[in-house]
Amino acid sequence: TLRMQEWSKAEEIYQTLLNKYLDNRHTEGTAHAYHQLGYIRFQLNDFDAALDYLQKSLEILRKFRKLNSPPVANTYSLIGEVLLQQKKDLPMA
Repeated sequence: TLRMQEWSKAEEIYQTLLNKYLDNRHTEGTAHAYHQLGYIRFQLNDFDAALDYLQKSLEILRKFRKLNSPPVANTYSLIGEVLLQQKKDLPMA
């Protein structure tokens, strides 16, 4: 659904997954679902919601992953993209 750019369907799927992961306290899954929801919101130009989801993902990842791991790097990278699009401020991004 992400590759096909079916954003509303993808969001529905990841929101369902997020709820399951939260119920089961599955931290890796929760962080991934938040990241994907942030990516979807970014694609829909909802930058505030995207940053909120990405920050939640990053909080989880920073507790359970090394800071140089690919999931942490991907989340930081997407946060930079969102900030660049939202604020048009390269130094902040």
